[in-house]
Amino acid sequence: MTERLGDREAHKLIQAHNTIVRKQLAAYDGFEVERLGDGFLLAFSSARQALRCAVGIQRAFAAHNESSGEPLRIRIGLHTGEAIKGADRFFGKTVILAARITAQACGGEILVSSLLRELLDGAREFAFDEGREAELKGLTGRHRMYGVIWDPSVERRAPARPHPPSTGGSNAFRRSGDYWHISFERQSLQLLDAKGLHYIHQLLSQPGRDVHVLDLLMHRSAEPLPARASAGEGGSAGPTRAEEILDPQARAEYRQRIEVLRGELEEASGYNDIERASRIQHELEFVARELSAAYGVGGRARKVADASERARKAVTNRIRDSIAKLDKDNPTLARHLANSIKLGTFCSYTPERPVEWAL
Repeated sequence: MTERLGDREAHKLIQAHNTIVRKQLAAYDGFEVERLGDGFLLAFSSARQALRCAVGIQRAFAAHNESSGEPLRIRIGLHTGEAIKGADRFFGKTVILAARITAQACGGEILVSSLLRELLDGAREFAFDEGREAELKGLTGRHRMYGVIWDPSVERRAPARPHPPSTGGSNAFRRSGDYWHISFERQSLQLLDAKGLHYIHQLLSQPGRDVHVLDLLMHRSAEPLPARASAGEGGSAGPTRAEEILDPQARAEYRQRIEVLRGELEEASGYNDIERASRIQHELEFVARELSAAYGVGGRARKVADASERARKAVTNRIRDSIAKLDKDNPTLARHLANSIKLGTFCSYTPERPVEWAL
C-alpha cells in the first residue's frame, strides 16, 4: 500500500485505522497493551467485551470503506485465558495463541479460539461459522478456530471465513527444461523460461514472508548482480551522472522496515522467543547498515552505484514483465499475482486468501 500510494497518503490511512480502533476500544472499556507494527495488542476484562469490540471494529471499518476510495480490511484474532502481567504488558501462551490466530485470519474476518467460542456460544449473542483447524507456528498439534458472522451482508464485502485453499493439483507453477508449466483456476499455459518467473516461483514457495531482492537474485543459480551499461553495450561512453545509493522510495522502505522489525523484536522478546528475536535482530542490523551507508556527511544521500538498489530495479522490472506476459493467456492469474505480490527492496507473496501451489 505504501509503495502504491506513497508515504504521505499511506500514513494518513494508518492514522485513520488507528483512530477507528481506539474509538471502539474506548467504547468497550478495553486496554491498549501495545502497538505491533501496524496492528494492536488489546486486552479486555471479559471475552464477551473483547468480541463485542471486535465486531464494533469490523462494522466501523465497513462503514469507512463505503465512503473511502481506499478500503481497509482488518484481520482480528481472539483468545481468552490467564496471562502473565508485568507492568503494562502481557506475556505467556494465551498471548501467543491470540497472535497466531490473528495471523490465520483474512482481511475483514474475526477469528476466535474454540475456547472463546465455547464460553460465548450459549448466550446466542454471536453467530459462528462451522470452524476450521490449522497448525499454529511454534505450537504443537492442530488448533480449531471459528469465524464470527459479524454482519449478515459481510459476504458482499469480505468473507466471514476464507475460502478453502485451492488444491495443489489445480494450481501449478513448475519449470521443466526451458519452459514453465503454469496452471491457475483450471487454466493452463506454458511460458518460455525467464528470470522473472524464477523470482515469482521463489515468492510463491514462501507466502507471507518478506524476501530481500538480493536473496532472490542469489537464490537463482548465483545470478550476478545487474551492472550498469557501458560503452559497446548500448550505454554511453562518456561520464555519467552519479546515482544515489538508495533513491527516496528505497530509503523510505528501509525506514519502514526498521520500524516493523523493531515492533517484531519487542514482541519476540516479550514472548521470550530467543531464536526469533535473534533472527530479527540480525535483519535489523543489516537493514540499519544499508540505510546508514546511504548517507554521507551532513546527512546527504551518497551517490554511487549500489547492489541492493540495482537489484531492486532489476527484480521489479523482471517480475512485472513476466506478469505482463501471463496477462496475455491467463488474465485471472496475472491479476492475482499483481494484487498479491509486493515489490520493493523486500518482496513478498501475500494473497488475500490461502492458495496452494504445486511447485
